[in-house]
Amino acid sequence: MLTAVAVFLATGRITRPQYFVLLARDILTAIGFLVAKSVSWLRAVPFRARWAGKLVTTLQLLALITVLVAPRGAPWIIGAVGVASVIAISDYTLALWHAREPA
Repeated sequence: MLTAVAVFLATGRITRPQYFVLLARDILTAIGFLVAKSVSWLRAVPFRARWAGKLVTTLQLLALITVLVAPRGAPWIIGAVGVASVIAISDYTLALWHAREPA
């Protein structure tokens, strides 16, 4: 995803804000994983795929296809990726919080 989106940015197919929207969930999930593994009372929490994350992945792939095939529709699908990313990030954060071991 990172490579494809970086190429789209470098070739002018997407804007810098669209670049960050497309990668926001991935970046924040990676940061969240690192934080969870560095905080002792979160280390035991397992990380599993969740429906909201799968939705973002599906929309990201659809966005890549849309940028290539129907560029005029790209802002709409990228916006949907942004909305789904906010939902996924919230969902993962709440799941992590509920699954943690009591301090």
